Formats: sequence, C-alpha cells, structure tokens
Amino acid sequence: MLTFVFRPEPPYDFAKTIRRFCRVTDGTVRIVGDTVYRTTRVEGKPVLLEIRSTSGNADSAELFVRVCAPSENGLTETEALTLKAKLESMLAIAGPWRAFSDWLLRHPRLGTLGVAMRGLRLWLDGDPFESLIRTIVSQQLSTSFALTLCSRLVETAGDVLEWNGERFSVFPTPERLASLDENRLRSLQFSRQKSEYVLTVSRAAPDRRWSWDQLDEMADEEAVAFLTGFRGIGRWTAECYLLLGRGRQDALPAADLGLRKAIGLLYGLQRLPSEAEVRTLAEEWAPWRGYVALYLWESLAVGGLAHPPISVDIHG
Repeated sequence: MLTFVFRPEPPYDFAKTIRRFCRVTDGTVRIVGDTVYRTTRVEGKPVLLEIRSTSGNADSAELFVRVCAPSENGLTETEALTLKAKLESMLAIAGPWRAFSDWLLRHPRLGTLGVAMRGLRLWLDGDPFESLIRTIVSQQLSTSFALTLCSRLVETAGDVLEWNGERFSVFPTPERLASLDENRLRSLQFSRQKSEYVLTVSRAAPDRRWSWDQLDEMADEEAVAFLTGFRGIGRWTAECYLLLGRGRQDALPAADLGLRKAIGLLYGLQRLPSEAEVRTLAEEWAPWRGYVALYLWESLAVGGLAHPPISVDIHG
C-alpha cells in the first residue's frame, strides 16, 4: 500500500491532537486505539487513510499514513504527490508550530495553557468545502445536534469506501449536496433557513463563484469580508472556517461561546466576556490568536486548566 512517513518538528503530541476527533460520529473519522482512520478526497476521488504515530513522545513524533482505499494502483503518481502535499497541511506537519509553542510557554498569562496543551496541533477537516458546510451546520446549535445533522448529510449524499469488511463514509461533494432540494434537507431536520444556507454555498462552489485558492491569497479580514458576502455566512462562520478549514493561525472566532467561556475561566472573570472584550484581550496574542483559540477550546473540553487563573481587568 502507498505509505507516507512524516517527521514533524517538535513538539507534536499525537494523542492530544486526535482527541477532538473522538467526537465525530458520521463515519468520516474513526479512532481505533491509537490509530485514526480518516476519509478525504484527492482530485475528487474518495480516499481512506490510516494514520498512526510510532512514538508517544511529543519531541520525537513520527507519523505513518497509509492509503487503505482505493487499492495500491488506485492513485496516479500525480494524485499521490497531491495527497502528500495535502497531508502536510491537513495533519499540521508544516507550519510555525515550534515558534508558537515557544511564544506560548513564555507568555505571562498563557504559559499555563502552553504547558497543559504542549504539542497539540490543528488537524484540518478533510476538505475545504466539508469544513465550510460543517461550520454552517454548527451555527447556533448544540455540538451533539450539529454532529447528528452532519451524519444525516453524509448518509444521504456522501460516498462509501469499503476496506477489510468495514464501511467508511466520505463527506459529500458540492455537486452532490447542490443536487438536493430544500424538502430533502427539511426531512433531515434542517431548518428552512439552514437548508437555504447549505444549498446556497453548495451551489456556489461548483459554479466557481469562488475558489479555495482564491481565498488562500486573501488576508484574514479580506477573506472574512468575501465569505460574509454569501447568505448564511456570518463573521463567526467565516472565522471558524479560516481557522479550522484553512489553518489560519491568527483567525479568531471571538463570538464563539465556548471560547468566551474558556477565556473567562483562564482570566478569572466574574462573567462571560463579550465578543468585543475577547477581541481586546486577544490583541496581545497576535499573530497567534487562532492557535490560542484552539488551545483554549481544548482546555475547556478536557475540563479546564490545572493551575489557578490569573485575574485581569478587561476594561484596563
């Protein structure tokens, strides 16, 4: 089978990094012990990946990625090279993570976070379109119900790969989602408004009203302005997409409720900070605001930080 080996610059904590994917229930990600099975697409072709690390040490991580499906001859040489480049981004092999970790550990207020989350990396969703749709579906919903809706989308319009007698789901293409109508989405318990948003974005992608490469060439604020020009994409959605779908290190979803809760706990605030207050507090985190947000989200998911918070005057 086609196999790639990656040796990322430390720190790279595989166990911490895959932890948030334990919550994915739609069959596109499956964790078995210390091995992750993920589906993605290469030039539109569904691919099943087996990902594991040979070391539990964040300072000597080595990742092995095996293509389980399609078969060994299922990818052309060009597709294999495309997949390798995609994996370097998707699995956060490349990027300024060492510099971020060093900065975080030295930070007077965030150093505790840096110790607790050292080596955590941002794995991207399997595809830019998938990430954007997942983010739209998550708007103003509980995490559990958003995951349920995504599972229904995948079951309705996604592809299936079979390997070793098991079935793995692949997120739908823009064309497949665009072929659905509002009534079909409504039957899956999508609201009328959310059905419209999903269909609008799905139909814009194949119509080439935007391209993912075009977005990558834009600065963060320019990309936010572009994305929010589409009905159904607000600032929170745009910033979450830029962070989780494109790995933008400084994209800050300041309106996010979970992020606001985590900041309140870390800074010892007596109330939930507003979006504006989060942006003010986060000014000193630049150019790492997105990465800090990831670490704060994860600290909340695992039950907070082990050390007492530092109080701060958010009006100061």
